[in-house]
Amino acid sequence: MEGPIHELTLSMTGNWEDHDCFEFDQIILHLSRNHTVKKLRLDGPGSMLHELPKSVFALHDLEDLDLCDFIVDLPSIFNGFGSLVSLYLNDVKLSTKTLRHLLSNCPSLESLNLDIGESDDKCTIYELLKCLPVIEDLTISIDYCEWLVLDSVPQELPTSLIHLKYIRLDGMSFVEGSRLAFLLVLIRCSPNLERIKLQMALEYNGDQGYGDHEYRAVKDEYSDVWFKRLWLEHLKKLEISLIRSSHVIEFVKDFVKFILVRSPKLKKVSICSVVHRNQESEMLKTLLQAPRASPAVIITTNEY
Repeated sequence: MEGPIHELTLSMTGNWEDHDCFEFDQIILHLSRNHTVKKLRLDGPGSMLHELPKSVFALHDLEDLDLCDFIVDLPSIFNGFGSLVSLYLNDVKLSTKTLRHLLSNCPSLESLNLDIGESDDKCTIYELLKCLPVIEDLTISIDYCEWLVLDSVPQELPTSLIHLKYIRLDGMSFVEGSRLAFLLVLIRCSPNLERIKLQMALEYNGDQGYGDHEYRAVKDEYSDVWFKRLWLEHLKKLEISLIRSSHVIEFVKDFVKFILVRSPKLKKVSICSVVHRNQESEMLKTLLQAPRASPAVIITTNEY
């Protein structure tokens, strides 16, 4: 390698042998000695997870780090990523203790994408949020987030995510109470939200009563958000996709009406579904007639 390297993408996808993994690790070690890399993307070998080289954590000037399909373990001496602004963890394996230690040592982190399919322990939402004091853009895949729990979340969080402007939740569900509760916690402690995007999980389309109890229970538990007129003063856009279950439509309508009446600067609500056209039309009709705080909001369905 000649000259300074500021951006680099390395992929281990394919049939990698032991000597290839060694070569991969040596490349990272070489980079760590030069301290020039600002943006780094590393794709692991897929299902055969490879341990992320410890030398990655010596790249102290990183601003953008994207990791996919790795086992992550911090070195015993980790001084943090003081300049890191964006972090993407896709299908990585690490303990929540390691995750919290990593995030707590990224004081400039503004954008975080978390898709962690497996972890050896658990943490509460509060333990995660307190590691992100300046976060602006937060994407979390909660489809299989068994490591993230609601236990011990206080009714009044001691700090607010005052910088958070964008939330995206992949695997969102209104009939699995913990996921709705997680969304409401984020809304409660993020007064400057401008955009919410919900990518819906594949829902069971069974009996009409499915999920009703969980939905009502979460609304009652987080009544300070739902019933006490908490305002979303800066919210401009709400996106919900992809609704596959006809039963979920009722929960979606209820949630959107909740957003409409509390968002004076809301400009657009976009809903994408694959339910029957009559149900979609009825949902749109109901929402167009619903009370709203913003006279300028546009509501659309199935707009691509």
